[in-house]
Formats: sequence, structure tokens, C-alpha cells
Amino acid sequence: MSATLILDLDPEILREAEMEARSRNTTLASIVAGQLGIMSLNWKESQCGNTPLTDFLRGSVHLPADYNLKGDYRLSHLSVQTPEEFLAESV
Repeated sequence: MSATLILDLDPEILREAEMEARSRNTTLASIVAGQLGIMSLNWKESQCGNTPLTDFLRGSVHLPADYNLKGDYRLSHLSVQTPEEFLAESV
């Protein structure tokens, strides 16, 4: 199945894109279709929580097999300070 897409592009951008497509022995339509396909996959992955940042960070933290995330999470490790306390501590 195919559909028609009409774009309003700057003539210079269109000229450069057509030249690039010719240099790659392909058509501008196939390049646009490929890019839209990639963008569609990225949108789907982003909605699932996958982004380039999460992909980069995935696997960077190694926890012991017996690590209990809920049991080991404590707010007591966090401290709340006023700006004055923070400044006094950093001097």
C-alpha cells in the first residue's frame, strides 16, 4: 500500500536533497520514506521509555543479585538544607 505526501520545501533544500539522492543511486521518495520509518520506530520506543539516554545508561549500574530496591531505598540518606545552611557548609 502506498500513499501520496505533498511537501512544501525551500527550493534550495529540495535541490540539495535531490542531488544527494542521485549520488546515492536512490530516490528522494525512498529517503523520505526511510527517515519517516526510523522516526516512527523512535517515537514508539520513546513512548515505551526507551530513549538514546536510557539506551546509553542501560547496564551501566551493576547491582548485587540479592539487592532489594524497595528495602534499600531510604529517604534518610537525603538531607534538606536551607540555602543559608548549604552556603555555611560549603565555606
